[in-house]
Amino acid sequence: MKKFVKVLSIDGGGVRGLIPALVLVEVEKRTGKKIAELFDLIAGTSTGGIISLALTAPDDEGKIKYTAQDIVHFYETRLAKIFGRSVIRRLFSFIDFFRPKYSPNSFEKNVESLVGKTKLSDAITEVLIPSYEIEKRETLFFKSAKVKSDTQADYYMKDVARATSAAPTFFPAAKIHSVGNSETLYCVDGGTFASDPAMCAYAEAKNMHPEMETIILVSLGTGSYTKPISYKKARGWGLLSWTVPLLGILFDGMPDTVEYQLKKILNIQAVHQQYFFRLQPIIDEANDSLDNSSAENLIAIKKIAINMIEDKTTLIDEMCRILTDPNLK
Repeated sequence: MKKFVKVLSIDGGGVRGLIPALVLVEVEKRTGKKIAELFDLIAGTSTGGIISLALTAPDDEGKIKYTAQDIVHFYETRLAKIFGRSVIRRLFSFIDFFRPKYSPNSFEKNVESLVGKTKLSDAITEVLIPSYEIEKRETLFFKSAKVKSDTQADYYMKDVARATSAAPTFFPAAKIHSVGNSETLYCVDGGTFASDPAMCAYAEAKNMHPEMETIILVSLGTGSYTKPISYKKARGWGLLSWTVPLLGILFDGMPDTVEYQLKKILNIQAVHQQYFFRLQPIIDEANDSLDNSSAENLIAIKKIAINMIEDKTTLIDEMCRILTDPNLK
């Protein structure tokens, strides 16, 4: 009987995905193990989905391909390309009111350079990736466990990454095909309903391992907003003015709600509180953008992550101790 299930959840947050990536570097340093070795299930939304897929992708020999440090390097060298804009689009930025801010081509090219033609079913550790299907008008969860038994629903990791990261206003909706072309999906960012997928991951772990006694849940955020929305300005906003701020509210409010729900559920079920770890830094006004990939902003984001790691070092030590405890299997 499996008594302990170890789950990792990674929030969405665009360029701020660099924060959980740096935390995972620290976890690998302290445990001496790769992330995919430490967990039974890894869930991620949007940028968190990209990290989740990359960390569970196998190399040509079927071994874990990437370390967390590899993901940090990818973010540092590729974000400016993913969120790059032509001179014309920068000059005529008013077009952003009518079309997605970024072309998906660079996103797709760079993510494919990371995971290649790896399929979801190839994932070394089970993964759960949320997205939203706009034509069927329903939530969607890409599950490696499901596609291993149902190959008709298998997808390439690069396409799953595109589906979970198609943030409205930033990228166009994704049209993706299953590996055998038997199914086509039309998706937008999973952050529209699960910017923090920890509750989804908890439910999935319970479903996958109904006999288990305890879930060890590590939930990594990409930063909590502090920049206020001025009431004087907002009270006069209409549909167009609310579009971008509303997206920020979605990404900021959901993680707080999920953390509240999980704490209540875990207490109700008498699961030890020390088995739920939530690491979420505060983002100041200058660094709360989802798409600011400038060198200066990435340096600032790294500093936020490093400061949080230093501030939470005792908690991270305890987390790593529990994740590597030979009795918790």
